[in-house]
Amino acid sequence: MVNNTTVVANATATPFTGGIQILQDLGFFDVVVPFILVFAIIYGVLAKSKILGEKSENLNALVAFSIALLFTATASVTGVIREFLPIIGLISVMIIALLIIVSLFFGDVTKLFAENKWLKSVSIIVIVLAVVWAFSMATTSVTGEPFVGMEVDIMGMIFSYVPAVIVMAFIGLIVYFIWKEPGKGGE
Repeated sequence: MVNNTTVVANATATPFTGGIQILQDLGFFDVVVPFILVFAIIYGVLAKSKILGEKSENLNALVAFSIALLFTATASVTGVIREFLPIIGLISVMIIALLIIVSLFFGDVTKLFAENKWLKSVSIIVIVLAVVWAFSMATTSVTGEPFVGMEVDIMGMIFSYVPAVIVMAFIGLIVYFIWKEPGKGGE
């Protein structure tokens, strides 16, 4: 006699989900992926900024390796990254879908952003707020507090000040349109 729960469990399990589960059991997503991510980011920043000198690829790699190793040794920090990255991935998919929809209605999105500087500024502010929100969600999930070592709910503070920010932005727009030079600013 066949157990029905076993059949259902095997019907949903695929070789890929089994492989992912094996990697998860080995700690691949807890150690290896955060290590590679931090190493790549630190190495890229050091190479691009040339903080350690013009021809310091080996030194950049050593510093990036050390920082990535220290990073992965801290379980709470890797836990935050493990929770943070899927949220950022979801936000990225939502932004790309929004850009596709906007391009259906307005054509070339890059041209739209080039012609409307305020749209670029608003988009950057929204993206920064989304990243702050994602970080807040990730740290809350791992530590139970909104930010590691802080008792303050950042998103609650941001949304309590939103009306004041909207009024200040409206006043700023009025001042901009009064003081701008004729013939500039998208006219």
